Amino acid sequence: MPFKKENFDGGTELARRILLEKAMRRKQELRRQTVNSFGEWLPQATPAYTWDWAHLKYVQKYIDMVTRREIYNLMVFMPPRHGKSEQITVRYPPYLLERDASTRTVITSATATLAKKFSRKSRAITRSRGVVSLDRERQAVEDWRTVAGGGLRAIGVQGSIVGEGFDMLIMDDPVASREQVESPTEREKVWDWYTDDLYTRREPGAAMVLQVTRWHEDDLAGRILAENLIGTDEEWVVISLPALCEGNDPPDYPHREVGEALCPARRDRESLLLAKQTMGSSFDSLYQQRPAPEEGDIFKKEWFKRTAHRFPHFNAKFTQVWDTAFEKGERNDPSALVEGYMDDNGNIFVAAMDNTKYEFPELIRAMRQHRDRIGANSDVCVEDKASGKPARQQLRVQGVPIIEIPAGTKDKIVRARSITSYCESGMVILVNVPGNKNAELLNQLLTFPNGKHDDLVDAFVHLLRRLTGGGARWTEDDVAKFRQVMMPAGNDYD
Repeated sequence: MPFKKENFDGGTELARRILLEKAMRRKQELRRQTVNSFGEWLPQATPAYTWDWAHLKYVQKYIDMVTRREIYNLMVFMPPRHGKSEQITVRYPPYLLERDASTRTVITSATATLAKKFSRKSRAITRSRGVVSLDRERQAVEDWRTVAGGGLRAIGVQGSIVGEGFDMLIMDDPVASREQVESPTEREKVWDWYTDDLYTRREPGAAMVLQVTRWHEDDLAGRILAENLIGTDEEWVVISLPALCEGNDPPDYPHREVGEALCPARRDRESLLLAKQTMGSSFDSLYQQRPAPEEGDIFKKEWFKRTAHRFPHFNAKFTQVWDTAFEKGERNDPSALVEGYMDDNGNIFVAAMDNTKYEFPELIRAMRQHRDRIGANSDVCVEDKASGKPARQQLRVQGVPIIEIPAGTKDKIVRARSITSYCESGMVILVNVPGNKNAELLNQLLTFPNGKHDDLVDAFVHLLRRLTGGGARWTEDDVAKFRQVMMPAGNDYD
């Protein structure tokens, strides 16, 4: 029957919308039949852009897996200005709406302003394509909808989506700067916002994509991966593509030579090396997706090549240094023990022996057991801070003398730098006795001050400061003399 106004008893607007929706559904179904992948859709939506670079095509493959729900959670670590936001944050939401106009997507970024910028681009693409009908009454840049009930919501970090659910969450660099991510308070705020607000708004079968610059081991990505549920629908799959190849690209990524640029058309090797020289350690985070430089920012791996499998002086007086943590606010931190002594030639023998999360009673028992293990001829030291006071008091009541070590300075970095000369000179020998935690110590040293934990570093620094008389007393001439009397590098005492 031909369309006539009188056939609808005055319901002209309703009829128009019904017919329009039917036409749009037919058009959308045809589109879904001809566009099978995100990679095929991108050049249709934005033909002026280049979408066939290897790194973009690799990400497209995994985005398709998210679309099909072969995976539910995807992290993308990629250098800036390589297209990750334009490809995923801006264009993935319109693509999803063309497949299903009822899809509800939330995009987040470090600021509400940046999130709105992404949303404005997504809305413009959706409008220009004309495949999806938009709700004319819900067109705000921070919250626009389709007539089918889908759409996009854009919020900044710690923004609220109360009363909303999502089928797709895209988090685009939730941290704005290194200064912000280095603040434990700011990291905790981002984590609480993710766990309490965002995560709880997932609809059944929802998926999440997180793309970040890895400023810090304890950033949002680091915390999520620390508890990654491998083999479940909650598992996070990670794509990490450094700007300069380090020989550890994903196994299914096209082969690159070590040092080869990710996308020479965007940033060639020479410009990246120049940026590395200018930026220093920030380059490793921003371009290489490593929260701390491989060689260490303050402590270098090459400084700790000397090892032994036993302490050579059985009658030496040991010093044990504890970094305790059991108070509120420290409940997620382990307590750490590093012990050792200095011999007459200036060799400093060190072993990290504990790095465990203890409640107070268990901590007291552990401190006694470790002291009994090496005998009464030892000093047990705890930094003079509030969390160590109850342990000191309790052990003294039990007849164990505890020495309070003054922090010297509240700045951990300054304190650490006061003992680096002894490490650099090769005086420190890591003793790999049974039960040691030297691997954890070395990891913390190399990631300090950007690592998630630094408890072993604190204990190690305090130990060396005590053994060397404060850590800043010796001159360069003193250090040179010790270098002359040291034994050759290697497993000197096996």
